[in-house]
Amino acid sequence: MSEQIWRFNVDHTWENFSYLIEDQARTKNAENPFLKNKYKRSCLYYCEVAIESLLNRIMRDKLQNQGEKEKKIYGKLKKTGFYNKLTEWPEDVFDAKIRLTDKELSLFEIFEAYYRLRNSLTHPKHYDHSIYESLKDLNVDKIREAGTRVLLEIFILKDGIFPYWLTGWNFVGFNGDDNNPFLSNNSQFLHALSRMGFINIDFAWTADKSNEWQSNNMSCFEDLCILTKKLNEYPYTKEKVEDFNGPILTKNWWEN
Repeated sequence: MSEQIWRFNVDHTWENFSYLIEDQARTKNAENPFLKNKYKRSCLYYCEVAIESLLNRIMRDKLQNQGEKEKKIYGKLKKTGFYNKLTEWPEDVFDAKIRLTDKELSLFEIFEAYYRLRNSLTHPKHYDHSIYESLKDLNVDKIREAGTRVLLEIFILKDGIFPYWLTGWNFVGFNGDDNNPFLSNNSQFLHALSRMGFINIDFAWTADKSNEWQSNNMSCFEDLCILTKKLNEYPYTKEKVEDFNGPILTKNWWEN
């Protein structure tokens, strides 16, 4: 087996979801159709990679816990198609289906269509340029909605709560660089919420209260909607705090 390499501040799912959020915003501000198509393509790509990376992670964890060899694990991750991973693996791993209503199940159909479009753009086979009509009609907000909902439901099955970064906000200040996004955790997110005046500081400093707050406020799609709305109503695009030198929570981190 080749030598394993591990890095700090690296997570495939977080990185690709963050790229999706950034390029969703850049699509809306694109100055011409050429750039708009570029960002729409990248939104399709990053959304799919974010979801598949999480699906691969949960299956890898299961197989490793069963004592499977790396060759078998790698082969299963490589050979299973994305749609089969999406529709079968959560139930296979957690013995529970992703919690979606009939209306929300349509997101899977939407995403499957996005996935086919993404493949057609990545491996073009059409004789004409008809694929660009589909790209022109593509709604990047719907891509984010579908990707966010799928990721959230998998995280709920996996951890019981969702990670803070599904709100679209990120910390910046990695290695003292104000332009460098930083992967933190929900506990530090609560500290940011307390500095911003959203919650009592006790929920950030006390472990039991922190866990209780997360369970009560970060455990379903409705919680995510409420939390994201509150953050987006904050009068600034980043934490406005004095005498604090650590990473700060930021909405449009790519604009710093």
